[in-house]
Amino acid sequence: MVRLAGSDHALVREWELAEEKPGCPLVDRSCVRLQWFFNAGAGEVGVRLVPLECIKQLAVVVLDFGDLKARRGVGAMPPALHAQPYEHRVSRFFVNAFFPW
Repeated sequence: MVRLAGSDHALVREWELAEEKPGCPLVDRSCVRLQWFFNAGAGEVGVRLVPLECIKQLAVVVLDFGDLKARRGVGAMPPALHAQPYEHRVSRFFVNAFFPW
């Protein structure tokens, strides 16, 4: 959250739909699978400055730990905010349909 010119804004990282994995129990329960959106040729995730009054709904988004385990093993930690862009490109997430706002 930031205050600019007397109004509050949120810095929002952009998402896009990721391919679904057939047979995934979360997909079977209508959890939407996402990945970070990268602008063409950009090395960083797209970010938008959004006025707070334009935000209509929040969502809980969780890492796809099955995907992380398949790529990096059981003991892998989720990538940090300032991890290499590659890690953010390959990470997948789910909108948590079990915790609606």
